[in-house]
Amino acid sequence: MSKKPTYQGLEQGTALPEAKTKNYKQLENDPAHLEEMVKKRTSELSAANVQIEHEIQERALMDAELKQANQYLENVLDSSADGIGLVDRNWNFIKWNAAAVSLYGYSQEEIRTKSPFDLYPDKNELEKMLHKLRSDGFVKGYEMDMITKNGRILPFEISIAMLKNKSGEDIGSVCVARDLSDLKKALVQAEAANRAKSEFLTNLSHEIRTPMNAVIGFTELLDSLITDKKQKNYIEAIKSGSTGLLTIINDILDLSMIEAGKLKLQYEPVNPRMIFDEIRNIFSMKLSRKGLDFFVEINPELPEYLMMDEVRLRQVLLNLVGNAIKFTDQGFVKLSIQQTPVVQTDDGHGMLDIQISVEDSGIGIPVGEHDCIFEAFTQQDGQNTKKFGGTGLGLAICKRLVEMLKGDISVVSDKNKGSCFKINFHNIRIAEVSRIRSHIEPDPAQIEFKPATVLAVDDVKSNLGLIREYLKPTQLNVIGAEDGEQALLFAKEYKPDLILMDISMPVMDGYEATRLIKADDTLNHIPIIAISAVFLQGGSKKLKQEGFQGYLCKPITRKTLFNIISGFLKHSTPDLPMGKQVEFLKPKALKMLPVLIETLEKKFMPAWKLLEKRLSIPAVKRFASVMNRLGATAGDPPLEEFANDLFTHAGDFDIENTRKLLFEFPKLVENFKSAQKQYRPDETKINRQEKTPALDICAEDMGELDDLFKEDMDKKNTSSVLIVDDNPKHIHLIGKTLAGKGYMLEAATSGKQALEWVETRRFDLILLDVVMPGMNGFDVCKKLKLLPGFKDTPVILLTVKTEISDIVKGFQIGVVDYVTKPFNPIELMARVGTQLELKSSRDLLRQMALTDGLTKLYNHGYIHERLAQEISRSRREKQPVSVIMFDLDHFKNINDTYGHKIGDEILVMIASLIKELLRKEDVAGRYGGEEFLIILPNTDGQGAVIVANKIKTKIQNHTFPQKGLSVTISGGVCSFEGEDANNLIMKADQLLYQAKEKGRNRIEADC
Repeated sequence: MSKKPTYQGLEQGTALPEAKTKNYKQLENDPAHLEEMVKKRTSELSAANVQIEHEIQERALMDAELKQANQYLENVLDSSADGIGLVDRNWNFIKWNAAAVSLYGYSQEEIRTKSPFDLYPDKNELEKMLHKLRSDGFVKGYEMDMITKNGRILPFEISIAMLKNKSGEDIGSVCVARDLSDLKKALVQAEAANRAKSEFLTNLSHEIRTPMNAVIGFTELLDSLITDKKQKNYIEAIKSGSTGLLTIINDILDLSMIEAGKLKLQYEPVNPRMIFDEIRNIFSMKLSRKGLDFFVEINPELPEYLMMDEVRLRQVLLNLVGNAIKFTDQGFVKLSIQQTPVVQTDDGHGMLDIQISVEDSGIGIPVGEHDCIFEAFTQQDGQNTKKFGGTGLGLAICKRLVEMLKGDISVVSDKNKGSCFKINFHNIRIAEVSRIRSHIEPDPAQIEFKPATVLAVDDVKSNLGLIREYLKPTQLNVIGAEDGEQALLFAKEYKPDLILMDISMPVMDGYEATRLIKADDTLNHIPIIAISAVFLQGGSKKLKQEGFQGYLCKPITRKTLFNIISGFLKHSTPDLPMGKQVEFLKPKALKMLPVLIETLEKKFMPAWKLLEKRLSIPAVKRFASVMNRLGATAGDPPLEEFANDLFTHAGDFDIENTRKLLFEFPKLVENFKSAQKQYRPDETKINRQEKTPALDICAEDMGELDDLFKEDMDKKNTSSVLIVDDNPKHIHLIGKTLAGKGYMLEAATSGKQALEWVETRRFDLILLDVVMPGMNGFDVCKKLKLLPGFKDTPVILLTVKTEISDIVKGFQIGVVDYVTKPFNPIELMARVGTQLELKSSRDLLRQMALTDGLTKLYNHGYIHERLAQEISRSRREKQPVSVIMFDLDHFKNINDTYGHKIGDEILVMIASLIKELLRKEDVAGRYGGEEFLIILPNTDGQGAVIVANKIKTKIQNHTFPQKGLSVTISGGVCSFEGEDANNLIMKADQLLYQAKEKGRNRIEADC
């Protein structure tokens, strides 16, 4: 018997499955079919071979392209001037470029035996860099030293980026190193050149300031001697020219000191309000001559004192405000300061950021020139130098000073659209009030020195002559020495009471002379004041180390000289400014002085800060009225006089003089405190039994200050009118015209102020000037009409524009009437009166339309509208607002059991109970059927839940007239979190039904 063939994959004797055995038998019996299958398989194999050949060709092409790309990448890496290295996940070098070979000296083969750690000599610094790499995933621009193959240590800038695969696993990193050797050398050379320049400018300033000392000093003396008007004009011209020249010199010196790193800051408690007031006074004449308005806006929450460098802050603000006035021919200049919330530090001190803005309506600065104006000796392109003058140093110095004070300065401006310079100071420390000492510099003419000897040392005879002339009217004997050696001899001979020592002198300078004097036991008690025309390195600390007790900078004025020597020589001064007023105080008034000061500081000062931010005429009158009663209680005529003047100006609607007098209030308080120091403690001592009745007399008045800006609710029929005009004189005239009608009048001197007023106060009518800086009347009106609740507020335009197009434009944006300037008082009163009567009628109709006829609460339409207004206010003021939606439980059963009439009476009672528990500012409305909606402004979710539970409890415990009747409610409470009114109500409604589903008589909240 023949042996059967075997099949691939089977051994002989292995049994095949029955189905396969059958198939194989069919193939054996059908050779044609078998041949066809072989051909088909051969064709498929042939096609597969073609596909494989094609894939092989594509793979070869891809390999060629990859090789080309790798070569391209290597060329790119090798063309880089920076050293670039690739490192694997184990920090072994894989490859680096030609620049790395050149920089470090290692070949490609050698570097594969190295780790990046072998290239860093400072392991501590390396660990810091690796920590940053691990935390951030990259390092950029990290400067540190690296060591080359030949042992040279070079400065490098290192950047490292981690490389990851698709799974996010670290597979290595790429390192880029830039050699900083040449850059460091260039930096050293630049710093040396900068120092040389600064030293040259310092020496130049010294050479100019020394003769300027004589020019300014003797001009001051001549001015006090000459009475002829023509000669006075000549003196004024000399003073003006020398002051201008000194300003340029000071700018150059300041810039050189800053660039040389020699300018030192002196941090001390600073009162920004006082500085702002001082700036207003300094520029008052210039502002008046140009007819410009000057506005000051201070955040009422700003602490009284901050730790800053007062001299440098004043320098920056004087420069910016001076520029604003210089480049503004009409309109306004505004100085403002805002703050961030106070943050408590670990050591218990308060810190905050402040922003100071100087805004004007002047010629503006083209956008493309914003950066260059802060560069030294650079002015705006095309600026009329003949008209405006200047060296182009002011803003450069401001920028550098602000940066030294840890701040930044920027500008928002465009040509012919005004400018706004903004300064941001960060992490400013709040000063401790207990550390602040009041210091009032006396007038030099009022200081009376006791007989003493002064040794003046200066190698310039004119400077010695100037000091002699300054001190000639006094009882001081002045001895002059022309160098340090002579000063030492005269000090031993005359034993002076004070030495004024110039620093820069031939033969022996001031430092050497002072050291020798202080080394002599018979002379070292004599105070020595340094005099110099240049900045002294090391500042006050260096001077103390050298033996000096004070410092005078040339040019010296009589005031600066007298003020500093008065600290070392015996003298007397007349009474301080309040001294004359204290003469009128009776013994009772003296006893009340501590109480008066305490009340003014604790009660009136916070109220004054509010008025400083927002000048409200009714609020000022209330402030003055309470102050008048306080003055009468304390027996203090000066305080009564101040209050009466303030009340009169406010009553006359004299905005300008009201503002000026208001800003005198802090000085008034300081004067009272200074007056108290003139008396013995027992003269102003008061016991608590005496103090209590005096304060009780004013206790009711003090409450008025707490509610300074509240509307007078006793005058329910009094219409409120807001006057908006950039000219205080126009406001004064309008106010006087309307005052006789008994209207509640307020004023704003700009469109921005008007919009700020209406955010917190509702007015019955607005009188709006058309032509104003910053924002004209048309733009203000457009914004007003977009505010919730102001759509129907009548606006009357005050305008000099009588063209038909302007009148039509006014009516199109919502104006109801207009009055042409100059206006007729009778016409103005008639137009205002007519519009107020029309508004009163519309308000009455609106009130009827908005009120639910049954409960007298607001209806569905108004409550929805009011919620939208409160949401808008919440977004604007960042204050919370919450809502309560509640529904009477089983109210259908009440109607079915007691009838609909009783049901209505229940709803009225519920409305009454709700109103009893709500505040004045809360809003309640009947939302529909037995549903009520309550809006709680300035209330967060937790507060709203408390209110909701109080209402639930009050209703649940209320005894209704119907026997056996008890009523409960279910409610939903939620707070505004960014949604609109519809969604907020929907959320409250959903919570309400959750309360019902959980058994009723409960409150559900999402807060």
